Amino acid sequence: GTPIIDSFITALVLQERDRFNFDLWGIIVADCNLDGYDDLILSDRAYQDSVGNGVGRTLIYRGGWAFDSIPFDSIVGTKDNKVGGRLSIGRIHDSKHQYLCEYRSFGGVKLSVCTYPFQTKFRLYPQDTILCAYDIQKYGSIQGNGFSFDVDADSVDDLITAAGGAVMVDRKS
Repeated sequence: GTPIIDSFITALVLQERDRFNFDLWGIIVADCNLDGYDDLILSDRAYQDSVGNGVGRTLIYRGGWAFDSIPFDSIVGTKDNKVGGRLSIGRIHDSKHQYLCEYRSFGGVKLSVCTYPFQTKFRLYPQDTILCAYDIQKYGSIQGNGFSFDVDADSVDDLITAAGGAVMVDRKS
């Protein structure tokens, strides 16, 4: 902080060879690699490949006693498998293990949720992908929102999405 309102001192500039497109669909701060320091995960849905296809990307910056301003891991989508969707954290497989959940929409018709387990050697390689398909005629296209929350009090988080003004809950137990 600074003693003057509406002023700040830049403490850190994140380094990336390509600029951010500022369509960040998710920013998560969590200790993904269980080392006792929070890490920063950014989901950049507007990222484009070298020929201009919107492919998206997700980057993770490692926390520590000195925050690393260069991503230690990233995943870049393809024309047919866009990444960089909404992010959430949840205990979606059991009540003990936390996962990073990335929500990827395919043409507004179906949604996949890629799960990345929090573990000492955390990497952006999904352990599991949960496919959620909806009746587009009844609900319209998926809005891209994604959250994890235990709606049925069973100690396992459920996946929550939105489409056409309706809230969809995929119960995990």
